[in-house]
Order: sequence, then C-alpha cells, then structure tokens
Amino acid sequence: MMEDPREIPRILEIMWSAGSFERIADRAKNIYEYVIYLVKGCDVRHSSWYQVQAELREQHETSDDR
Repeated sequence: MMEDPREIPRILEIMWSAGSFERIADRAKNIYEYVIYLVKGCDVRHSSWYQVQAELREQHETSDDR
C-alpha cells in the first residue's frame, strides 16, 4: 500500500467484503444448528463438526433399528 496508495480503496473494499462473508457464514451456521435442534433434538452449538457427525450417525443408526 505504501508503494501505490491508489490501491488502498480497493484493498479496503476487499477487507469489507471478507468481513461480510464471515458474517454470512456465521449466520448460516446458526441456522443449521437451529435446524438440527428442531429436527433431531440435539444441541450442537458447542460441539466440533466431527462430534456432531458422530452423534447424528449414532442417532440415525438407532432409529433404523426400531
């Protein structure tokens, strides 16, 4: 940026866009967590993705056995 100050507005626009994408991703994650809770009754908010997958597989397998 110091070499070409004309790039500053473009770089700031990219940084703003990256922040917006992060916010969109956070909201999408909140929606998927809420949907899993509504459908499966499993709270996944403080779990890793791998833990969530394992729990859902386990629930699915036990529901197939019935």
